[in-house]
Amino acid sequence: MTDSEAVQGAGASPPPKLAKGGYVFEVALLLALLLGVAVPIALLIWQGVAATAPVRSGSAGTFVSGTASQGGFFAPTLTTVQTSAGSVIVQGTFSAPRGRDLVVEESNKTGLQLCAVGDQETCVPLIGTWAGPLSPTPVASHVFNFVEHGLGTDNLLRWLEGGLIAAFIAFLGVIAGEVPRLLA
Repeated sequence: MTDSEAVQGAGASPPPKLAKGGYVFEVALLLALLLGVAVPIALLIWQGVAATAPVRSGSAGTFVSGTASQGGFFAPTLTTVQTSAGSVIVQGTFSAPRGRDLVVEESNKTGLQLCAVGDQETCVPLIGTWAGPLSPTPVASHVFNFVEHGLGTDNLLRWLEGGLIAAFIAFLGVIAGEVPRLLA
């Protein structure tokens, strides 16, 4: 007589086996952790250690004036920058000496930004798109363009959030499948 037969003969029933549907949640949890959590974290780390460089740039004229609008509780401050070539709207505040050359650059990590020529610390994100021409920079072929591939920080963080939610739901499914086994 085997041990399981002895236990069955003693009046105890064997623990119920996990239904085939329970494995679906286990596989979903594994996929959510790998594809929804590990991959975006790895891409965020890669993006964090990669060099920030302008991959395309174009002239925005010279600085004429800037008019800031106060942001609200959820709205950021916006500045309308008047240039000799027209006007652009940037996120945050922007100022430069009158007549200073301005450039629109597309960064490999952050996208379009307006900068005073020669001063990277003045760069602020450009709101909307740029209608003027942008030419590739010499470093464009030497860096990975995260924005061009849809791997900007905002997209990666949304991907990570979705992966965490999917992993949590799959984890709840695994727990729900294990409860009958644990209570038996």
